[in-house]
Amino acid sequence: MIKKNRKYVVVLVILGIYFLIMLFLFIIPKIINRKTEITLLIGNNANWHYEDEKWEDVSNIRDYNWDKFDLYEDSTYKGNYSALFNDTWHFYDDKNTPINLESPNFLAIKTNRDYKIAEYLEKEITQDELKYVNEVLENYDINTSDFTSSNVLTYDIDSDNKEEKIFTISNVFTENFTSKIFNFIFIVKDDKITVISHTVDDIKNMYDNCKLYIDKIIDLNNDGNYEIITGCGYYSNRDTCYEMYEKVGNKYQKVKSCTK
Repeated sequence: MIKKNRKYVVVLVILGIYFLIMLFLFIIPKIINRKTEITLLIGNNANWHYEDEKWEDVSNIRDYNWDKFDLYEDSTYKGNYSALFNDTWHFYDDKNTPINLESPNFLAIKTNRDYKIAEYLEKEITQDELKYVNEVLENYDINTSDFTSSNVLTYDIDSDNKEEKIFTISNVFTENFTSKIFNFIFIVKDDKITVISHTVDDIKNMYDNCKLYIDKIIDLNNDGNYEIITGCGYYSNRDTCYEMYEKVGNKYQKVKSCTK
């Protein structure tokens, strides 16, 4: 009986060793080296696909009809639903019941990687925080205290356990006289300012410009560094312009441009 049990132990050990060899030679490398694919549906104005280390616009939207996407309204998770494009995006559960979205500000994501979407609350800029706004404006030779948007949010976007402040300021569509119109999104970390995105133009071109805002903050490859998706809305009926920035070193670079 003891010899028989030893045989079982030997067989189990051999099988265990074989499994570990297969795990390290084939399974783990396949997981590590699997090709990253991401598809983002941002509202009804932007459809992006990531493959082979680059972002591109989706060439045929209807290729994704009835594919499953994780759906978010603002930054709140709604569920995993089937998508259908018919002039605009519609989403359905497993019983083909349509999903009601109260806001046009949705994001749907389909990916073979883990990801995180930041939940945050934008607030009005305080008097103490205005020093950063003034520094940015002075660097661009702008002198005004008239803003059509002036918000700040706090979030740890690089996962170093220290929260950064992300500012959005704009005077686009102002009703007051000024010589320049502008948009700025910038980060303050350890009192150092990093401008992510900005536009500065003559006031006469105001209605050719759009008003910039943060649409989503999302870690698309779960590396701890969050990408920032910006939106820019026009006064007219032109579609919203969406762009995306990611951190490279100590700076943020644009990885997906607006195609409008």
